[in-house]
Amino acid sequence: ATQIIAGVIDKEEAEYGLTMPACGALVAKALMHNYKLDETQWLDLASRWAERAHRFAANRPEAHLNFALPAATYYDDIQTGRNWIFYDPLRLYDSCPQSDAVAACILTSEPQAVQVSGVGAATDLPTIADRGQLGSFPATVIAARYAYAMACLPNIRDMAHKLYVNMHDPFSSFGPVNLIDLGLVDSEEALEALLDDEMTGPQGRFPTNLSGGLLARGHPLGATGMVQVAENHRMLLDTRAYQMALAHSIGGPINNNVVTLLEKTDHFEQRDHWPFKPIGLPQLAQMKPKGMALETVFGERDRVKARFGFATTRFNRSGEPLNSIVLLEHVNGHKGYEFLIGTGPGL
Repeated sequence: ATQIIAGVIDKEEAEYGLTMPACGALVAKALMHNYKLDETQWLDLASRWAERAHRFAANRPEAHLNFALPAATYYDDIQTGRNWIFYDPLRLYDSCPQSDAVAACILTSEPQAVQVSGVGAATDLPTIADRGQLGSFPATVIAARYAYAMACLPNIRDMAHKLYVNMHDPFSSFGPVNLIDLGLVDSEEALEALLDDEMTGPQGRFPTNLSGGLLARGHPLGATGMVQVAENHRMLLDTRAYQMALAHSIGGPINNNVVTLLEKTDHFEQRDHWPFKPIGLPQLAQMKPKGMALETVFGERDRVKARFGFATTRFNRSGEPLNSIVLLEHVNGHKGYEFLIGTGPGL
């Protein structure tokens, strides 16, 4: 499955060994760097994020992994080899399962109890190396702000205690990033937000992924976004307090992102609607100039200086390193260009 999914990744980067789990691991490394987390601190957060996802999935018969996973079990299974390291620092329990699901919705002009109030979509560069940073997904930021503009919501936080959130978390590292990019929390709150029920629990400010999310409910590729929309529709019909529901879906190598807002029709009709255009959108990175490639860089000189960025190593179930993915920045004149390379194991 990982090999098939890698078909959406840039051909050259895929040839170096980049996969979607490797992308998730590089995002985790960016989080560790940005928040100055050591391995012990990362494991503590990862075990509690997994525990949280399974706590909610355990109450959902349709969830793929509908069983509890206490943090203590997360650690115990490291020792037994069940929770083996996949792409460091991500372990098996930090990654979503490949799931099966069917979902559908019917769009109609006839009045309904729930309507679509906002949709936004955005794309980013397909190459991971050219992103410049992995601590945020600009395509999510842009998609969310266009969805909020269509729904006439200049500040999504005004929907606190009314908005249900279904965000795309195939790897535990995506959760904090998504909450910031969707504008729901500040960066200093992000690591603990999913662990605080007053923030993201059923009665919290922004209830989030109460079916377990992709980590535990499952990730049926190709159907995941529609599953979120179907879940959100049901959540609005079944929960009096929730007036709006957000579905956030990521496609490709974190570069083709969509945000959809469903809203109870009576709530939509009662609130103010002042159309606006989103401003202050993040600038997308630029592709390297034509001809700027590893082959030309190394072909022009005997020695090349590069600044180390992030790296992740893939392991098999026996704990043996297989290969590493490395992000490097090469400075050419006054401009820096990032490259992704593959190396032998255990860099």
